[in-house]
Amino acid sequence: MDRELVQLTRKWTSGDIDKDVFSACCNAVKNERQLLEERTKRLQTDIAHEHDTESQVLAFKTELTKFTTLDVSNEEILRDMIHKMINHVDVHEDGSIEISYNFQNPLKKGA
Repeated sequence: MDRELVQLTRKWTSGDIDKDVFSACCNAVKNERQLLEERTKRLQTDIAHEHDTESQVLAFKTELTKFTTLDVSNEEILRDMIHKMINHVDVHEDGSIEISYNFQNPLKKGA
């Protein structure tokens, strides 16, 4: 972009283009630069969000693996563990069941 501005300035000073064309081209280059800077910021934010989501998925997977690999022979300990994991259970009129956990599932939409 800076190179384009230098070329425009050279063309204007050499008389190849007039002041109005020079001004219009400079404004177009500046507007394009601003749009690219805004896009860069959005992409950096998206990348940071993806890293956060990836970390959440990894943490969720680790916790889930820990739970699924447990061999708990004491039923009381297992019951306590399940109570700690589950916030509440909703049974709807249509018979469907919805379980709310005490941890966030990063794979769910909006997590």
